[in-house]
Parts: sequence; C-alpha cells; structure tokens
Amino acid sequence: LANPGAFEAKIRDKAGSEPGAAFFDIRSVTSLAKLAANPSIGGAAQLAFDVFHFLFRDRILDLQAAFPADFRVVDAKTKQDKGPFWGEKKRYPTVAVYSSEDDSHTDFLLSATCLFAVTV
Repeated sequence: LANPGAFEAKIRDKAGSEPGAAFFDIRSVTSLAKLAANPSIGGAAQLAFDVFHFLFRDRILDLQAAFPADFRVVDAKTKQDKGPFWGEKKRYPTVAVYSSEDDSHTDFLLSATCLFAVTV
C-alpha cells in the first residue's frame, strides 16, 4: 500500500455510497496482507474463493435487495409509474452458487489463485 492515508480517505468516501464495496476493499487488503505474511497456495485459494463470492454472490444479493424482481420505476415528481425496473435490456440477476462442476467457476478460482500466489 503505497499511500495508506489516500487509501483510508478513499475507503471512507466509498463507505458513504457503497458500504459493501468499502468493506470488501478493507477485507481484501487485510487478507492479502495476511497472505503476504504467510504465503501459501491454500491462502491464495481462500482469497480467490472470497473474491468469487463477493463478485458473484454478495454484490448481486445487495442489488436484489435494493431492486427486487417486481421493483417499479416511479417518477419522483409526478409519482407516475414508469414501468418495471427490470426488463429486456436489464435482466434480473441471479446469484452464482460455487460449483466445482461449473468450468467457469473452477477457471475463475484457479486463475485468481495463481494471480494472488504470484502477487505475494
């Protein structure tokens, strides 16, 4: 971390609008620091697994909570219903549940593990 003060300011700013993302940034830096202190493939794999869940489960769950499948867009001034939030161009997202049978999941985990392992 080249500039801890700037990182802290960025996290504080992000925490106001995206608390989940700010928490993930802090958790990632902490996990990466722990991995650097005690490097192992297992530690790199755990970090990759955590990142997978943040990107493809946790953020999507946050999005679903903010905008449920039946969410409607309403004009703030006129209170007129503008229609569904989700549609053809904006499909309702689905949460990824990690499966070792899914090649895209294992490819992500292997690639991220390698990247984290060579980083430390």
